[in-house]
Amino acid sequence: MEKRYYYLNSARTAPLGPHSLAELSNMLLHGQLLPTTEVAAEGDRRWVALGPLLAGSGQLLPPVPAPAPVVPALPLPPLPTGGGDEDLPPVPGYIPLPPIPAAPVPVPPAKADAPAGHCPACARELETVDGQLPPNCPHCDEYLRPDRNTLRQHIRAALRRPLTWRGRSPRSEYWGSFLFYLLTATPITLAVIVVIVISAARELNGVPAAELSFERVAYAPGMVWAWVAAGVLALYMLYFTLVSIAAGIRRLHDIGRSGWWLGTVLLMNLAWQFTYARKVIDYIGGVNWKLVAAIDDTASRNSRINEIADSINLLAYDGLCGVFYLLSMCFGLTMFVFSLMDSKPGPNKYGPCAKYPLS
Repeated sequence: MEKRYYYLNSARTAPLGPHSLAELSNMLLHGQLLPTTEVAAEGDRRWVALGPLLAGSGQLLPPVPAPAPVVPALPLPPLPTGGGDEDLPPVPGYIPLPPIPAAPVPVPPAKADAPAGHCPACARELETVDGQLPPNCPHCDEYLRPDRNTLRQHIRAALRRPLTWRGRSPRSEYWGSFLFYLLTATPITLAVIVVIVISAARELNGVPAAELSFERVAYAPGMVWAWVAAGVLALYMLYFTLVSIAAGIRRLHDIGRSGWWLGTVLLMNLAWQFTYARKVIDYIGGVNWKLVAAIDDTASRNSRINEIADSINLLAYDGLCGVFYLLSMCFGLTMFVFSLMDSKPGPNKYGPCAKYPLS
């Protein structure tokens, strides 16, 4: 049975027809329809342009007229794309199928609270909330992790725990505190040096060189601010020494290592410095400085002093002192590699993991 087609009126409000393709082609040939007129098969809901439909079916299209003088073209409506425009009238005979119910979108289940190890302070079990550790232990208020996972929060976490060796610290906290020290140590040291130099210059202004001595400078009333600045610098260095030691121990705990790795590095370094200092003291005590001072030739005297300085430098790598130096370097390199390792997922015997609490 030949298909019959409806076409839309010029207002695109009502279907007219039905007609066969031959009749539609004849109407197009006599100018009653345009190639852009929308048509639809009986019982179908898709409206398509008449011109492409006739070309696809093999029907003859009207001949192309000879070119006429150029006149402004009237705007034509855009070609319909088909496929169910909701603003077009329904085609007669079309029976819509019942709508297919949309599949329910799966909602991911909320992260249930899960055990995340024990608090390093009170040893009571901890639970995560939405997959995250609480900032503080709910039982004893022990600090567990930064409020927000930013470098500023990690630096703050390290600075507020200079004496806390328990727990764990991720790489961001350990290296963030080291970066903060590098950025603040230089300007503070320079400021202290400026205060000392200005105080000494004011105190020594006009004092003859023959009357200068350490006691005259150190105990002068005008040097009080220099001593205050030196004390501030000493407290600053002590504070960051404690911060770095505590953060280093917690960094080792974070990868499942004992804090004694850092303790061994410090012991080897102290042993090397102690043996080196003893050797230097013994060597300097054995030098006849009167003979050095009695050398008349300045070049010879300076050459002898340089020889003594070179011998003092070589003492740092000789004998037992050299053994301690080599051990401190080996343990220090091992500690550096440990500080670059990622956190061990999940809790361990040192406490919960702030980075991967549920892994």
